[in-house]
Amino acid sequence: VYFNTDTENAIIVFDANGNFVKSMGKEWKGGTHGMIIRREGRQEFIYLTNLARSEFAKLTLDGEVVWVKGYPEKSGVYTKKEEFKPTGISFAPNGGFYVTDGYGKQHVHQYDAKGEYIRSWGGKGTDNGKFNTPHAILVDTRGRTPLVLVTDRANHRLQWFSLDGEHVRTLDGVDGDLLRLPATLSQLGTDLVIGDLAGRLTILDQNNRLV
Repeated sequence: VYFNTDTENAIIVFDANGNFVKSMGKEWKGGTHGMIIRREGRQEFIYLTNLARSEFAKLTLDGEVVWVKGYPEKSGVYTKKEEFKPTGISFAPNGGFYVTDGYGKQHVHQYDAKGEYIRSWGGKGTDNGKFNTPHAILVDTRGRTPLVLVTDRANHRLQWFSLDGEHVRTLDGVDGDLLRLPATLSQLGTDLVIGDLAGRLTILDQNNRLV
C-alpha cells in the first residue's frame, strides 16, 4: 500500500497487513498530491503530481525518477510555472495521459504516450466544460467508449469528456445531496467510487445511479 503525504516522507509504503516497509521521496515533500501506480509491461511505476514544485513525474516503485515535467508552456495558459498546481493524473488505454491543474488555472492538459503535449481545455467557470477545482481525474472505462472523468469539486459535480476533450455529460451532485465536494475517483468493475472532501464516500453504478 502506497500513501503520499506532505511531509519529508512524501511516499510511505506498507505491506498488506499495515506494517511499515519504507518511506522515500523527500525531494517531493510539501505538495505531493494525486498519485497512481501503473503497470507497464512487467514493471510498475508511480506517477505523481506536486503542488509545491508545479511539476508531475514518473518514478520507479523505489522512488527513482524516470522523468519530470513542468507546466505545459505550449498551452498558452500560463505566464509562469507557479501558476500550475497539478492535482491529478490518469491514463487512457492508448498510453496517453491527462493532468488536472486543480489549484491553478483550472484546466485539463492532455499528453500522448510519449509525453508530448497535445491540448488543454477548461478554465474557471460554471458552464459545461468549465471548472472550479478540477481536482481528480480518471479515464472511465465502464462504458463502450472510454471517457475522461473529472471531479469538478467546488461546482459539486462530475464532468465527462471524450478522449479529445469534447464535453459529453455532467452529473450535478447538488440535487439530492448526491455529491458535496467530490475529490478522488476510483473504478472497480462497473462501479465508480468517489471520495468526498466533505466527509463521504459515494458509489455509483454503471449508469451513475447511487449504490
